[in-house]
Amino acid sequence: MHCGASFPQDQPHAAVTAGVHRVAGDVYMLDTDTTKFEGGNVAALIGSEGVLLVDTSSFSGIKAIDAALQQLSDKPVRYVINTHCHGDHWAGNAAFQAAGATVIAHTNVLKRLEQHKCDGVTHGLPTITFDTALTLRFDGEEVTAIKMPTSHTDGDAIVYFKKANVVHTGDVFVSLGLPFRSKYAGGDVLGLADALRQIVKLVPDDAKVIPGHGPLASMSDIRRAIRILDEMRDAVALQVKKGKTLDELRAMKVLSPWQDAVGDAAESYLRDFYAALTGVPLEARFRLDTSP
Repeated sequence: MHCGASFPQDQPHAAVTAGVHRVAGDVYMLDTDTTKFEGGNVAALIGSEGVLLVDTSSFSGIKAIDAALQQLSDKPVRYVINTHCHGDHWAGNAAFQAAGATVIAHTNVLKRLEQHKCDGVTHGLPTITFDTALTLRFDGEEVTAIKMPTSHTDGDAIVYFKKANVVHTGDVFVSLGLPFRSKYAGGDVLGLADALRQIVKLVPDDAKVIPGHGPLASMSDIRRAIRILDEMRDAVALQVKKGKTLDELRAMKVLSPWQDAVGDAAESYLRDFYAALTGVPLEARFRLDTSP
């Protein structure tokens, strides 16, 4: 195993392989999931000093990620930066940490993992945390993790590779459908577009985008997601202003113009926008919501 890592043997997962895509410079995208939400995309900075990873995929994808890294380098993984607290992005933490890697994440990620709020993790926890931003200078590259407005979760961060001009967005942006609010991790549907706007503000327009899930994307894809999220919010807000109930909005199929973008998740977006725009308390929102 890469850098002496020992991976879980008791996970009953089918064999998974990882795609290896050179994005720019020494930054690669490793993907184990291109059709559905399982293993998140991993960014790997490959250098003479070792390897820096952004996220570590899911339990089903850990070995595939390690095998892909062996194709790219015989150096150890020195750093892991987690974009948020969900298990399809941190499952490999413990193995790489045991082999000497330092794990970094936003403060809220550590808090949620310690409290078992996300997937019951008890090992592989971050040992370095940040509140606003953190920059590493590693193997000639400047790597900056930046906290986003609360959106998918309350601990989302993007990671920008300055020299390569590549950004890993975590699940703040996905190129399979649209980003969504995670109710058990403090997400906010009204923050989804705000987080994307922050990326547009901070990252050059010609940057290459590694999304949390799905194929490699561009900043124009992020702008498209902003437009759709804003349009859906405004459509719901217009009807809320008219006094319409949630059931009436369902009957109107108010989000049908964006069906191609949201697919089966239309009901979840409708509930979330309605709850947020009517000021329904968080606890009551959960009673409206059965999504993950």
